[in-house]
Amino acid sequence: MLYCKLGVYYDLIYVLTEYFNNGIKNKWLDLKCVPNSIRPFFYKGDKGYSFMQNILNESYEELLLNDSIVVIQNKLIDCEITVNKIIDFYFGEGTINFLFNDYKFVCDINKEIAKSEYPDNLKSLLYSLFIEPVKTVHDLMRTLLELHSQLAQMYKNRILSISKKQQDINDDELLTKLNIPKVTSENTVCAVCLLDSECVKVVNMKNNRFLLLLGEDYHKTFEIDNELDLKEFGYVLTEINRLKLLNMMHLNGEITIKDIEQELRFSGTNAYYHLSLMTKSGMVTTRYEGRTVFYSLNKSYFRMLCLKLWKYYE
Repeated sequence: MLYCKLGVYYDLIYVLTEYFNNGIKNKWLDLKCVPNSIRPFFYKGDKGYSFMQNILNESYEELLLNDSIVVIQNKLIDCEITVNKIIDFYFGEGTINFLFNDYKFVCDINKEIAKSEYPDNLKSLLYSLFIEPVKTVHDLMRTLLELHSQLAQMYKNRILSISKKQQDINDDELLTKLNIPKVTSENTVCAVCLLDSECVKVVNMKNNRFLLLLGEDYHKTFEIDNELDLKEFGYVLTEINRLKLLNMMHLNGEITIKDIEQELRFSGTNAYYHLSLMTKSGMVTTRYEGRTVFYSLNKSYFRMLCLKLWKYYE
């Protein structure tokens, strides 16, 4: 197995995605420089992934050849192309074509934004992006450069920890767990992530190659392997109300029974029943603050679920 330094780019997009979707500020980075104007590039919504996560996935091949933040910036530097990709991401391919100083485009995109179901604060930022695309894209590129500089220094300071983690990785055991054929091990590239500590992500590359992104504590994801039951997962999600609860947790990070009562009009008893089943399955975790219980998605559970389902994709 080969090793690379792509973890820093994964962490860069991961931190900003968590910040804009869940309000999570990472203790290792100074996010005061991050302008709210760039939120549309990191908003996930119902898709489950952001525009910039797409850009990163498109960049991995080039980043392996050229370890530089410029690779990602070059995919954004043409504002007209970038804005049209944003339009496709939010409203569907071929909806409207962006042109600078085109009054008809402004009218048409305003109609698309107005009739969409996106949150009002996001709609406002989309308006601003389409009116001043050059400024917003430059804000994004500056932010990526500044945070990448912080992350690069952090990775440099922890190079010994990263090297040790690489040495501890058992190639054969890991590939078996990920259902990756051992014959491809020589073409498998691995990168260690520091901030998404329990990350386990497999990326398909060209020419039958794989990129593995592993957090420092990736083994914790595998610890729930024996507890995860696909049949139980399917049973829990046969009830539409539990899907609604998953979406609430996905959008809000943490929720309480009171939040559920207010938003979904469930009774407290009904909400508790559904949450108990989801907690028992392992897909939901709890945190106590006094008498209040906060419920959130167990990311390790869903990572392991994706890995279990991976074999059906291959």
